[in-house]
Amino acid sequence: MALHIVTDSTCDLPKSLLSELGVTVLPCNLHIGDKTLLDGIDITSAEFYQRLMQGNVTPKTSQPSVGAFLDVYNKIGRPGDEILSLHISAKLSGTYNSAFQAAKEVQTKAKIEVVDTLTVSLGLGFLVREVGKLAKQGGTLKQATDFLSREIPNIGCYCSVDTLDYLVRGGRASRLQGFFGSLLDVKPIISVREGEVHPVGRVRTRKRMLARMVELGGEAKGLRALGVMHSACADEAAQLADSLAQYFPRKEIMICEFTPVMGAHLGPKAVGLAMWKGASR
Repeated sequence: MALHIVTDSTCDLPKSLLSELGVTVLPCNLHIGDKTLLDGIDITSAEFYQRLMQGNVTPKTSQPSVGAFLDVYNKIGRPGDEILSLHISAKLSGTYNSAFQAAKEVQTKAKIEVVDTLTVSLGLGFLVREVGKLAKQGGTLKQATDFLSREIPNIGCYCSVDTLDYLVRGGRASRLQGFFGSLLDVKPIISVREGEVHPVGRVRTRKRMLARMVELGGEAKGLRALGVMHSACADEAAQLADSLAQYFPRKEIMICEFTPVMGAHLGPKAVGLAMWKGASR
């Protein structure tokens, strides 16, 4: 009997780590003009952000299809095996719903559990990494789901976008428009809490935004993991990680670039913070 882990491309973990852990990743879809590109496969983050900053693309996104999940579940699931499929918040993407529908229709005799992690990016990634380790060590589906039940509430994600235009255009943040929309030249800081986007605060400069991100990292107690995400602003991400080293070992802070599907909603020059809180090191 084996436990197989399935996730989607919004987890933002390095491909080398996902491969090492044997995690199966379904790419979300990026639609540019009449082309549909597989997230992180048909287009890299560097290519996408270059095109986005040139202003010649208006990207849209969609979740993997039910059929894509069916193909994966049937391929990896053998009788007696278990499959844990964990995904980006169902309030932000249809990915969980596609996976859930596929799990009901699949023909494999493997036991399948689909989990809405209520989070995004490296928040999801930290959970994937841990259940991937558990599976590799011979853990069971019950052990993994028990772990997720305990730890999903301890995952926190923050992000500052250079403009709300991309979030509002993608329908992910209409409530934020009223909170931030009347102010010009504001750097909004938002959080993902209980699966939804919420306003946290607003600052006038990117320097102050980075300082506020450091403060948010310092407010978290008992960090088990800390990650910095960015879209085409690697220097600022490294600067943020260096500043956060007063709260968490610098060598353990993961830095990643938002995958293109995430970047389509955040836009260029977004900076994010993912924290696994509430446990002693």
